[in-house]
Amino acid sequence: MNARIRAILDAPEAGMSLVELLVYMILSVVVLGIAGNILISSITAQRDLTNLADSTSISQLVTSSVRSGIRNASAFQVDAPTTLGQLVRSRSVSTTTAGVSTWKCRAWYLTNSGTFYQKTSTSGMIAAPTVIGDLASWQMITTGVTKPSGTTQAFTGSAGQVDLAIQVTNGSTKAVLSKTTILKRPQANTLTVPTTCF
Repeated sequence: MNARIRAILDAPEAGMSLVELLVYMILSVVVLGIAGNILISSITAQRDLTNLADSTSISQLVTSSVRSGIRNASAFQVDAPTTLGQLVRSRSVSTTTAGVSTWKCRAWYLTNSGTFYQKTSTSGMIAAPTVIGDLASWQMITTGVTKPSGTTQAFTGSAGQVDLAIQVTNGSTKAVLSKTTILKRPQANTLTVPTTCF
């Protein structure tokens, strides 16, 4: 039995040589390096795609909120930007499934630091914030919303329409630019409360 084991060990092809072992190790390191780079690239691409999708969703949320208020408004007002931010107010109607219409004052505020707020009141006018503390009673929608570079304001109002131009940044991806024009639909201006919102 010892002779048989000795014959196997003494055979010229028994085991691996040092050169073969080094070649296999180098190939393993190269393959693992390539696989590691692919994994890291995939994780980075997934993170960027998730951030881009989040930015797009935030942009749609902001646009949808303003669109529903302006389209259903009997009147709206776009204030000039201040050192704190910019305000848009409307007197909007909402209708229940039973067909009952309710008028309410709605307002949206974009701070210069990029925070977007909204507020609704069924009792009357919504005052323009003059200090950041005035926004404590407002509902914060999101952060990371700014006016696009090269523009002086995010909201521009003219006869029967509001032009909205924002960019949303979330994470390390490029900003998502959103520009839209919202047209006010004709609404019966009934004298129900609140009769004025600005």
